[in-house]
Amino acid sequence: MKRIFTLITVLVISTFGFGQSIAGWNFFGESSPTTSTPDTYDVGLLPGSNTLTRGTGAASSAASNSFRTVGFQNNGIATTNTDYFQFSLAPGSGYTMSLTTINARLSGTNSFSTTPGVSQQFAYSTDGVNFTLIASAVAMIGNGAMAPVDLSTVPALQNVATGTTITFRFYASGQTTTGGWGFTSPTNAVADNGLDISGVVLAIAPVKLTTFQANTVNNTVNLNWKVAQEVGIKNYEVEKSNDGITFNKVGTVNATGNPTYNYNDTYSNGISYYKLKINETNGATSYSATLKIKNNGKAFNLNNIYPTPATSTLTVNVSSTKNGTVTYTITDINGKIVANNNLPIVMGTTDNTINVTNLKAGMYYLKLVANGVTINEKFVKQ
Repeated sequence: MKRIFTLITVLVISTFGFGQSIAGWNFFGESSPTTSTPDTYDVGLLPGSNTLTRGTGAASSAASNSFRTVGFQNNGIATTNTDYFQFSLAPGSGYTMSLTTINARLSGTNSFSTTPGVSQQFAYSTDGVNFTLIASAVAMIGNGAMAPVDLSTVPALQNVATGTTITFRFYASGQTTTGGWGFTSPTNAVADNGLDISGVVLAIAPVKLTTFQANTVNNTVNLNWKVAQEVGIKNYEVEKSNDGITFNKVGTVNATGNPTYNYNDTYSNGISYYKLKINETNGATSYSATLKIKNNGKAFNLNNIYPTPATSTLTVNVSSTKNGTVTYTITDINGKIVANNNLPIVMGTTDNTINVTNLKAGMYYLKLVANGVTINEKFVKQ
């Protein structure tokens, strides 16, 4: 059986869904400074774009190991409020930035965070003026770590190009009109950062990949990629992973100036991830996007779903051990079914297109059923 997995890229960009800390603030030993710069900061981010500041309604208030204010009120959360903390992140020249998670530790007065707790929410802006709240407000009773804020499904925070600055604001509304509340670090360990942003910052290589795909036949994975431009490239190292985090080199293909390249690898059971490490003649390196291949031995597999975020159509690439049909159901975040239908599949690999033009912007869940196998996947409609 032959399976085909395809990922189209415009530029060599970051890996979706994975990330590590790229900016972290630790407040241990500080007494609520007026402003704060991060203790850790990715070298690919623009210097000077990262200072943690305050809105006019969130002046500094004394508190050990903290970045705190008594300006937070109990008037709810709105982007028009002036009681907020603010910071910005921007990729440096020649880099792209994709953000995945915000983690924060909070502490303050008991009366401010008593039941039903402090309502907290982050917002982002691409122009520094118009802000959009992220997900829903999170309520927290007492001191501790706030639930991680998922940024990976926000299209504007993925593949941010040089020249774009992302500004974040943190809002809080508690149980008193003036409550001491803010970020805190109980120790100077990185794990105790009061504010930490995870993501991926990668250099854009002087090469343009038009396709990166994998064809699987029997026990062989044939990786092939096409380039539209290739300047100063030494070679392409093929890296493989079984968890999408730790990659090891499995082979090298020298740059020849030709538009098409390929590499064969032994097929592994389960899920495998591949990416290209692109080595330049001047010693610089960069990476392609990651290609995910599934082989769970089942009669029906979902190989790839793209593009996400989707605009008008969603392409679903599936593999089947026999001809038949696949039933799909799309539900919104409230569990309401918004679309369902049957699609034909053949033995081998099938690309099917689903029309999502009429769906509102947001996150959705796709359910596929075929050959006695049920698969659930989420996607974003732009």
